[in-house]
Amino acid sequence: MYHFRKGFILLFALLFPVLVFLFLKFFGKNEYELLVYESSCTDITDELSLKGYQNSDKIKIIDIRLDNDNLLIDNYINKLGVDEEIEVITLSDELRNLKWLNIKVDKSLINNLATCVEGITFEKSFILLMDDENNVRGHFYSKDRGDIERLDIEIDILKLEK
Repeated sequence: MYHFRKGFILLFALLFPVLVFLFLKFFGKNEYELLVYESSCTDITDELSLKGYQNSDKIKIIDIRLDNDNLLIDNYINKLGVDEEIEVITLSDELRNLKWLNIKVDKSLINNLATCVEGITFEKSFILLMDDENNVRGHFYSKDRGDIERLDIEIDILKLEK
């Protein structure tokens, strides 16, 4: 009787994780979906696309600079896995020597972009992640390392959706 209990406990300990795994595999949803934010940013980015600055069939990282902490943000963007499917655009009030597209824009356009995502007002530099249909899929603070890592992960998710 004692060996029967030991065998039952051992069998339960070995089969329980397998049963949980099978349950989650067949009845769980193992996907992460990015939200599409309601915003007026698409009007502003469509204006950029009409001027010929944007390729509409690529994922876009729009880097908006509201202050002059440029070196840190440039290093963060350089470390992202940017390839031919992704277009990086920096909007600021001064031109810089960058590896990607840098557009000099008015302070008014930067201020409009700072309030374009509903419910969120940016006071510092920030990054917008946009899909190939110009929908805002994410917003990130440029100086926060955690947000940049989240941006890198969400870029990979958008590539998989595409």
